[in-house]
Amino acid sequence: MKRILPISILSLLLLLGSCDYMKKKGWIKDKKQEQLAQARADSLRTDSLRLVSLEKERIKAEAKQMAESDKAKAIAGKNKSGYDVIIGSFKVANYATAFAKDVEGMSFKVTILQSENGFNLVSIGHFETYGAAAAEIRKINEGNQTPMELWVY
Repeated sequence: MKRILPISILSLLLLLGSCDYMKKKGWIKDKKQEQLAQARADSLRTDSLRLVSLEKERIKAEAKQMAESDKAKAIAGKNKSGYDVIIGSFKVANYATAFAKDVEGMSFKVTILQSENGFNLVSIGHFETYGAAAAEIRKINEGNQTPMELWVY
């Protein structure tokens, strides 16, 4: 009996002292597993950041392309001869676009022009002569208590 007790204690310690058993129970943490998990998390984070960065670059490129396209249309529109009836002028292009949508709701055909001083002009009509443009302004404001502020460009 005296021998059985030390042998059983010794075998119990050997069984409990085994690294695999202690790792399975979570008493000992495997540093390699922790490092792999951390590396996976870092990799996912890096991939996500890279995707976000690529998406931002794509959006910027599209915005730049649209701005250049709009500017080219505006410049092409201004290079043709004639006069435009302007209903609004904005330094910020987004404001001009938003205002143009509102004006379209009033059943006007709207175009946005780029002036030489960098302003975005919201036009509601293009005319060959100054007189025709001025007549359009008179026609629009005819009978209104508070006439719209329009001018010829």
